[in-house]
Amino acid sequence: QDAYFKVRQVLEEVNSAVSAASAGAHPRLSPESGSVVFASSMFNACFSLASYADVYADFYPGLDAAAMARRLWGDVYLHPATRAFRRKPPEGGGPRTFVQFILEPFYKVVTQTISSSEQDLKATLIELGLPMRRDEFKLDPKPLLKLVISRFFGESYAGLVDACVAHLPSPLAGAKTKIENSYSGALSEPFVEDMLNCDANGLLMVNVTKMYHKPDCETFDAFGRVLSGTLKVGQSVNVLGETYSLEDQEDSAERVVTRLWIYQARYRVEVEEVPAGCWALIEGVEASLVKTGTITAAKGSERACIFR
Repeated sequence: QDAYFKVRQVLEEVNSAVSAASAGAHPRLSPESGSVVFASSMFNACFSLASYADVYADFYPGLDAAAMARRLWGDVYLHPATRAFRRKPPEGGGPRTFVQFILEPFYKVVTQTISSSEQDLKATLIELGLPMRRDEFKLDPKPLLKLVISRFFGESYAGLVDACVAHLPSPLAGAKTKIENSYSGALSEPFVEDMLNCDANGLLMVNVTKMYHKPDCETFDAFGRVLSGTLKVGQSVNVLGETYSLEDQEDSAERVVTRLWIYQARYRVEVEEVPAGCWALIEGVEASLVKTGTITAAKGSERACIFR
């Protein structure tokens, strides 16, 4: 119960901060809606109410996972006599569903992994459908616990991905807000329409937000979002620095994009081109950038301005 109240308190504090920052415009974050994800880097685990309900659905095929997920947060209790969920606790009291169906099973797995014998733990894991090699049982308690918890949640971050898909605007849906709040030029220019439509065939406009060092830690690559057009390897581009303006164009240079990657956490997936709406790691333009900047087409971008 203490853990449940602590999590609820943290959510209330976050919602208060978000409401104050957005003047009440941002929707309330809540586990029931899927906008809250529970995660631990220590255990390499991540889940939402929906993904946890899916774990139960794997064991009980007739279970409606979506319906159960809606009942796993808040003042909701399972009444054993009627096998129904109610807002009031059963006679004699009982734990909330978040405690009963999420925290208690989780704590039991943790406790058994740490304190049970290898034979008992193996029997429990077989019952849960978690395969383990013989040598893995010889691991020290901490790495063994991390491995068990990670496999308990399917070694998957599907809950986080589902939350991003459901609650973050797509590049097209979020383009208007992005352009209006970050582009410093006139919104009446023809190519602005390309950015608003996230048009991969329009004028190239890239907002560089950060510089990431290469694995050798000696040089940097630029990380930016392609807002319109398509960025390609071998393409000549104009790189506009932080002090660039139409009146003072000194902070600009023409460069050639030599390599492109899709940046995925620790991994770089090399590609030949990146269309509008995507983020890219860019080699070949770093010499003209300090922290942030704007990349645009070498031709036809005379009226382009920088992103703030």
